[in-house]
Amino acid sequence: MKISTYIASKKNSICSILFCFFIAFLFLLICSRSSFLYAYNNWDDANSYFSMGKALFNGKVIYRDILDQKGPFLYFVYGLAYLLSHTTFRGVFLMELILATVFLCFAKKSIELYVKPGIACMLLPVLAAIIYSSVSFYWGGSAEEVELPFFSIGLYLLLKHYKEKESIFQRKEIFVSGLCAGFILLIKFNSLGFFAAWMLVVVISRMLKGQWKELLFDCGIFLGGMLLPSVPWFIYFAVNKSLFYWYQGYIYYNVFVYSDLSDEAMTLGIRAYKLAKILYWQIIVNIRYFCFIILGVIGLLVSRKRVIWEKLAVLGLCFFTFLGIYIGGVELMYYSLPLSVFAILGMIPVGQALDWLYEQLRDGHLVLVFSTGIVIFAASLIFANAFSMNTEYRKTTKEESYLYQLAQQIPEAEDNTLLNIGCLDAGLYTVTGIVPNCYWFQTQTILYDQVRKEQQRYIEEHQVKYVISRGYEPEYIENAGYELIYQAPAKLHEGKDTVFYLYELKN
Repeated sequence: MKISTYIASKKNSICSILFCFFIAFLFLLICSRSSFLYAYNNWDDANSYFSMGKALFNGKVIYRDILDQKGPFLYFVYGLAYLLSHTTFRGVFLMELILATVFLCFAKKSIELYVKPGIACMLLPVLAAIIYSSVSFYWGGSAEEVELPFFSIGLYLLLKHYKEKESIFQRKEIFVSGLCAGFILLIKFNSLGFFAAWMLVVVISRMLKGQWKELLFDCGIFLGGMLLPSVPWFIYFAVNKSLFYWYQGYIYYNVFVYSDLSDEAMTLGIRAYKLAKILYWQIIVNIRYFCFIILGVIGLLVSRKRVIWEKLAVLGLCFFTFLGIYIGGVELMYYSLPLSVFAILGMIPVGQALDWLYEQLRDGHLVLVFSTGIVIFAASLIFANAFSMNTEYRKTTKEESYLYQLAQQIPEAEDNTLLNIGCLDAGLYTVTGIVPNCYWFQTQTILYDQVRKEQQRYIEEHQVKYVISRGYEPEYIENAGYELIYQAPAKLHEGKDTVFYLYELKN
């Protein structure tokens, strides 16, 4: 490659990354409650991850000293965000921005396999709008959002393989896919269906050629890539003699306690019906990006230029991703976000249609493309602002926030301790900077009776100085030596109203 060609290629790559960064910044600024346009992000899940990450970087051993059920890499990412900003989600917003930039870069590369780069750039704001303003994006900062870049890389590698009409998958592509699967394993393992299907495509292609030795080698490369991200965590938990707690907190509780996989009454027919019902409702709730998923799948199936194996491979990815997420029987609004990666497929026929249209209009072609791109960009921003479920919360100030009202009642002190009861992490750990000191630092939905008894024990043994309770006043708390010092009415998501009660241990 000539030096001039290499320099031009690097410039194009840098411009592409900067463009994706710009798109990510604008749409997350509008749609994520972690951005500085919002006073706070009080989503309990995101605050729980933040508290776990904070504990990790303050010497606590996750799963042994403090518990939440997601993977360690998620807490590591949130821990880095904590280092950037101890008491706000500004670091989380930067984390989201980097992840969204990677996602959009590989989405762009996937679309460019079939349409001109200018058309792909034109469609990126549409993709960002339909995903980040969707109901499944929720308040911003979900584990599923952290996973999106890894899915976009895997999808691009698969589409590139068939576009370039390669007879076998390259070993470096298999390794990268395994590496992505390894990070998914350490974030939320129920999303591994995507990469299980991806590797199944490789296995079948080798089996059809009778290349058994090569098949074993490919599997070894994939598994090697998949296990590589876990090596630091094996060392971390082994050094802290906590390998069992890692298994218990992340695997056992999720598989055997949180899901209903062990429900013997759930027959295959009933489970299939339930999954079909879940899919129907997810399509209805997230119709904006599901329209593009459906369009992309139909476009793939009817295309004469796409081989049958590519069609089956993409359908397999869609099916196994959905199955992995929902086979446990638990359904929450943000669970379907990984499926939004397949909206990239819907951008391809739209881009091809635009490409064809511009070719018919030869005069003023570039001017028309540029002006249309500006209109699409502006329309996408307006669309995201209009349909994001978070837009209305930009009106809330810090002074009006129940979290900051509660935080003002707690004087700053290095030895402050806090217990969150009645709900997942309400966000008071975050805004006060307090590091949780109890294993059940929040009220989990799993093992509820056990959690409630343990938290009552913490209070009766005076293990914490402050207690925040959502929605109720514990009968035992005053007898345990605590007094109510503040109560704050709060409006939560989906129009739910509640009251938070703050207690302090008497001297």
